[in-house]
Amino acid sequence: ETIATIKRLEVTAVLVEPQFSPRMAEAIAHDCGIPVVAVDPLGDPNDPDRATYLDLLRHNLKQLVKAGGGK
Repeated sequence: ETIATIKRLEVTAVLVEPQFSPRMAEAIAHDCGIPVVAVDPLGDPNDPDRATYLDLLRHNLKQLVKAGGGK
């Protein structure tokens, strides 16, 4: 039912968070032929792309654009 709904709604990506296992999302995305895109609600002080709040917002915006089919 989930896969049928994703296809019916023309979903362009499945979003995951790095704090959780992506296995289920990857399986669903594979079956639907769409990418898995990671967004991060928490950030990571050791990752320069996600070290500060503004960096994290920029990172997530890039990921959301990618999920929507942009570059």
